[in-house]
Amino acid sequence: MPDLHLLSPLGFIANGIYAGIKIRQTPDVGLLICESAATAAAAFTTNRVFAAPVKVGREHVASGRLRGSC
Repeated sequence: MPDLHLLSPLGFIANGIYAGIKIRQTPDVGLLICESAATAAAAFTTNRVFAAPVKVGREHVASGRLRGSC
């Protein structure tokens, strides 16, 4: 069940899980979901060499609309 919090913005749902990234077994990956597609923007490196997550991020934000983010 998603966590609802007094400070949660309307129209958004957030949750977290332990994915084994950190040694301590507390939530270490979070997900923020918007109930409908929202305007999205990002700033990326201009280097010619970049990691795979940068490539994926560029592809996801290219349309200018997103629903979820980690």
